Amino acid sequence: MSVDLNKELTGVPATVYGSDYNAHLLEEYKLYVGMADKISERRQTANTFFLAINSAVITALGIAWPADVVAVKMPWFFVAATVGGLLCLSWYRLLKSHKDLNSAKFTIIGKLEELLPVRPYAAEWKLVGEGKVSRLYLPFTHIETKIPCFFMMLYVGLAIIVPLTQRNPPVPEKAQTTVFVEGNSCSSLPPTSAQEAKPKSPALTEEPGQQVTRPKKGKTL
Repeated sequence: MSVDLNKELTGVPATVYGSDYNAHLLEEYKLYVGMADKISERRQTANTFFLAINSAVITALGIAWPADVVAVKMPWFFVAATVGGLLCLSWYRLLKSHKDLNSAKFTIIGKLEELLPVRPYAAEWKLVGEGKVSRLYLPFTHIETKIPCFFMMLYVGLAIIVPLTQRNPPVPEKAQTTVFVEGNSCSSLPPTSAQEAKPKSPALTEEPGQQVTRPKKGKTL
């Protein structure tokens, strides 16, 4: 949006305002520069607050992360990642808002300096390449807006990793019984209830060359 700042800044002409015009213009300039500095201070305070909150959340998640990934409580970690992501989004939008507001303020400061004997802010901005030459000056806003994006990537990674760690716990294997046959052992599954209930008949053994007497069938009284 194109705005004619000369028109917007024009107030009462000096001829109408009186002899105090220049003195009051200088006071307004000093007040406006102070307001621009206050915006920068509030931005630094916001950075400190959000950085402390996100660092605490990441540290708490790291401490609460169990050694066994199966024990990860998915809802809690997913909610924490969502809340952290919303904090980062708010942080980024707040930084962007402060940046835009400060840019507007320094543009107006440059216009006010056109009415003053010297223009220190305009000369400084030209000297550092107007923020377009990184080797001369890299605006801090370009760096600080990347910090919320870094934390956002951590939370997104957490939201992706937690569901992948959720798997069904391993099914315990059934106990096996070992049957010894002539000095050799073999494994078999435990007998079923039907097999356990079936009575066992006595085993008949015979050796080579030995006659085995078998019981005769008789009448039962």
